[in-house]
Amino acid sequence: MAKFTFLFLFLILNASGYSQSKWDLVVSGGLSTNINRFSEASGVNLGIGLQKSIWRDRIRIHPSVNYGRFFRAFILHTKRTGFNSTSLRYDVEGDLIRVGSIGFLIGTGLMLNRTSGWIEADGSKTFSKSRFSTSTMAYNFLAGFRHTPKKRGKAITELILLNVTFDKWDQDTFSEVTFLQVREIILINTGKKN
Repeated sequence: MAKFTFLFLFLILNASGYSQSKWDLVVSGGLSTNINRFSEASGVNLGIGLQKSIWRDRIRIHPSVNYGRFFRAFILHTKRTGFNSTSLRYDVEGDLIRVGSIGFLIGTGLMLNRTSGWIEADGSKTFSKSRFSTSTMAYNFLAGFRHTPKKRGKAITELILLNVTFDKWDQDTFSEVTFLQVREIILINTGKKN
């Protein structure tokens, strides 16, 4: 885990050499389903990060911190549960097709995740909670649409239709699927475009 955190920070710091463009602020929110080796639940996923073009505003890097709050809402066959999921992500994204101001984007990346919370305890006649906590490294894929206004200086909106994260390392089972995530890119620095 420490190696991944070091790699994450190294990639962010090293990225400034890829391009003369500046970092832009990204805020996001969406609906998610999270499955870990202790429990599964649905909830919301919020994020804040940075985004930077590394090639003609068609390929971008996007480090971020994401927080999810999950509870048993739509998954009825599971035990009662509630947990938090905090992630460090580093994604590379690009416009596969762009027509006018609308682009179809795809991306992939790595994630370091920490999940902790409670689940209904086994073998108890009355309701009691059993605490759990787990960490994992995972990789993810995403796809969606990006609206880039012709006039630089306005915010860019992305609608991520699907953001799938999964892990099969270290005998941990972890997956998180975010549906209909909205990301707003706030252009805090215009910089020089590639």
